[in-house]
Amino acid sequence: MVREKSSEVNAQALFHSLCSSYVAIPINLKGSVYFISGGPPCQGVGGFNRFRNSKAPLEDEKNKQLIVYMYTVEHLKPRYVLMENFVDILKFAKGFLGRYAVGCLVSMNYHARIWMMAVRNYRVP
Repeated sequence: MVREKSSEVNAQALFHSLCSSYVAIPINLKGSVYFISGGPPCQGVGGFNRFRNSKAPLEDEKNKQLIVYMYTVEHLKPRYVLMENFVDILKFAKGFLGRYAVGCLVSMNYHARIWMMAVRNYRVP
């Protein structure tokens, strides 16, 4: 998978600390998860964030959840993955984070597509 070495270590440590804190959930779920749906936080790419790091988006603490999300997908190996976010993930830093997410999924042998939906068409306020 394409990612920074220091980010990988931090993502692994965070993932394992989260898994070990829930005793009732077995850690070894690889291959038994059918579907993962999630959306890493968007504060790092949002237009209201005046301090966005467009030169190195993955170094921003607000964007590291994307690395953890991809590591979780890699660890659990679900059959299907849905990742949602808002359109700025495709605009910020020339779409780096969107391309990073698709690149990670493709490197894990997933068929990946990016598309936009107008939530107003689905009666979402």
